[in-house]
Amino acid sequence: MSGLGVFGLLASIFQLTVPSYALRLIRRYGPNRVGWFIVAAFASLALIHLTEPMKPTSAGSALVYILGSTLLVIGMGHLETVFSERVSAGRHEQRLRAKCEAELAEKTAELTSTNEQLRAELARREARERVLIESEAQFRTLFAENPQAMWIFDLRSFRFLAVNNAALRQYGFTNEEFMAQSVEDLFPPDTAPAFIQDAIKPCAGVESRGLWQHRRKDGVLIDVEVTGLDLMFGKAPARLVLSRDVSRRWQHELELRQVHKMEIIRQLSKGVAHHFNNILTVIEGHATLLLYKSKNPEMAESLQQISGASKRAAALTRQLNSVSGCSVIKPVAISANALIQKLAPTLRRLLNDGITFEIRLGSGIPLMLADPRVVESVLLSLVANARAAMSGRGTLTISTAGVRLDATFAEQHPQAKPGSFVCLTVRDTGCGMTPEVQSRLFEPFFTTHDVGGGAGLSLASAYGTVSQHSGWIEFASEEGVGTEFTVFLPAAPLSVTPIDTVGS
Repeated sequence: MSGLGVFGLLASIFQLTVPSYALRLIRRYGPNRVGWFIVAAFASLALIHLTEPMKPTSAGSALVYILGSTLLVIGMGHLETVFSERVSAGRHEQRLRAKCEAELAEKTAELTSTNEQLRAELARREARERVLIESEAQFRTLFAENPQAMWIFDLRSFRFLAVNNAALRQYGFTNEEFMAQSVEDLFPPDTAPAFIQDAIKPCAGVESRGLWQHRRKDGVLIDVEVTGLDLMFGKAPARLVLSRDVSRRWQHELELRQVHKMEIIRQLSKGVAHHFNNILTVIEGHATLLLYKSKNPEMAESLQQISGASKRAAALTRQLNSVSGCSVIKPVAISANALIQKLAPTLRRLLNDGITFEIRLGSGIPLMLADPRVVESVLLSLVANARAAMSGRGTLTISTAGVRLDATFAEQHPQAKPGSFVCLTVRDTGCGMTPEVQSRLFEPFFTTHDVGGGAGLSLASAYGTVSQHSGWIEFASEEGVGTEFTVFLPAAPLSVTPIDTVGS
């Protein structure tokens, strides 16, 4: 083969390499990326063929085809390198993008999870805040509406910080009036320093702080049992005080003790009167017999003294029977107003000219079931006691009323009973009674006057005979103001026929 033939063969091989390489590039990178270059390469080959058709005999033409094909192949190789780098770069970019997207997705998931946790935590906190708000409102309501009187004061300034409604009712203040005070204002001046000293001592827990006297708005002193608890009110050290008014309880206990004491006295009086009456009967009988047989004037006089003393002792025994509630009574249905109108002249004669006598009779009063003689005796005793208390000057008032008492009233007053009663009230403007006198008022033989001739049994007898009627006596007294006695006697059933006490 000649040299020209070799060049022509090489030119043909190089020309065939161009389309095969072009197809490889198209298959690898797609026509969208390398199509423009393939078109340019084939256009260049076509241009070479158009300008100088291939002639195997022409070595120059073969060389042109070889060079042109070589340049096209080199260009396509360079293009492949460029696109290969681009593809690698694109894949790397995709991997980076995928990695970034994965990391972004992971972070997004973490943020979403964190956000959900934050939302859940926020919801829990809001729920806790709602519970706290509701609990605070409930505790405020429990404090404000608690039936136990409570207040809170600052341990540094002793100013009030809070007070509940029960305390306002107990002390008689409005909320503004109470909060404008300090703790010292609740105490009498002589006991306030002692409470301040006590308040300095800490309360480790709920502690009883003893019994104190507090002053109400109207100036009345009440006995209270104080319980304390130290706490923080806001940022201030404070003390919660539970103040229980025990005045009524003590009064109730005193009344119960008085009732029990009077019951013991009645039993004692009953026994003494019974045995004393038996002894007096023997003394009186023998004294009368000896007086009948005696011819000696001096002995007869002595026997008369013995007989007179025994008769006085017998009268005293009858009074003791009245004290014990063992006297003979005949209850009938009588009008309290009519009885007082009948007895009024006698009562008027008992009083001095300087004493004003007033009668206030109620209307629509039911009949009372009582022995008229006993009621008259009770009224005479009460009027005589009032006359002595007024020392010749003042006003004595007798009034009547009908009342119906329920079980609640009976529970608060040991002597009282539920039902319908007639009240006879004797009120005077005398000197009043001290607490010591009031505590012993109905005891037999107790008197503030000179003792003699059975003195000190009138009120005790009145107490006993009224109790025998299933009634009771209440009284109220204040020194320098006067005393009021109220006799409660049971109302008669409507079916009982009344007795005319005016004409009897």
